Amino acid sequence: ETEDSKNALRVYLRAEVTASNMEEDTAEMIASIASLGALYPTEQLDLVGFAGPAEKSYAGNGNLVRLGRIQPRGTNMNNNIYVGVWGANIGSREYALLTSSHGLEIIDVTDPRSPFKVQDIEMSGGYLWRDVATHTDASGKVYAYVAAQDVDNGKASNLFVLDLSRLSGDINSPNAVNSNPIPSGANGYKDLGNSGFGHTVNVGGGFLFLNVANMNRGCRVYDLSNPMEPTFIFKHSGNGRECHDSSLHENVNVNGQLKTLWIVSEGTGMIESIFDFSDV
Repeated sequence: ETEDSKNALRVYLRAEVTASNMEEDTAEMIASIASLGALYPTEQLDLVGFAGPAEKSYAGNGNLVRLGRIQPRGTNMNNNIYVGVWGANIGSREYALLTSSHGLEIIDVTDPRSPFKVQDIEMSGGYLWRDVATHTDASGKVYAYVAAQDVDNGKASNLFVLDLSRLSGDINSPNAVNSNPIPSGANGYKDLGNSGFGHTVNVGGGFLFLNVANMNRGCRVYDLSNPMEPTFIFKHSGNGRECHDSSLHENVNVNGQLKTLWIVSEGTGMIESIFDFSDV
């Protein structure tokens, strides 16, 4: 990757927008992912009243207001660190899905000033890398997928699926603190094996993407037609580069046609690959 190749991609993206083959937002998204900088930096910051950086001694929160705080368990670099977070809406209630070296904790954040833990699931491995994402099926049912990459003390870092329908969606009737409403088993949460593939996790278009920061393993794609039993379809690897992350983008205008694009960030290779995922 050179500055010349970056400039060439900038020229191409601007030309596609000018020819109405691509939306400006799409071009900006690709430029951002490929670290090209803004293609159309037209917005200017309003600096009226801006007083510069804060003093070293400043201890406030600026214009941010912290509404609440929770630390479900102690953290330290030798025992437990928090490594990922996602959100889920169940009915009228909101939940934070918090991953750590320990596993997964589900926090009710419906009242952000008073968050509380409702579920704690221990999962092996995943000391440094564990991630979570959610999928909503055609009926509106929500599932969560938790995966990890590394092996901790010889324990496998497996993929888990959770049916989140046991979480309360009633604004007036929350689950009790530490009630663990989601049971282990076919109608609750399951250990699916598939060890060591979850550096990062994404869901989109009815597919699960397990991204592995390993040159030989790459990105793995699963079909979610049966959400509790994802079906492995294929993997993208063998190019000598890692797969740190990937994302699916639907209805992208490419040369006048709406396409589904899969964008893969190939880690230490410093490459962003874009695939036509429309016919998968």
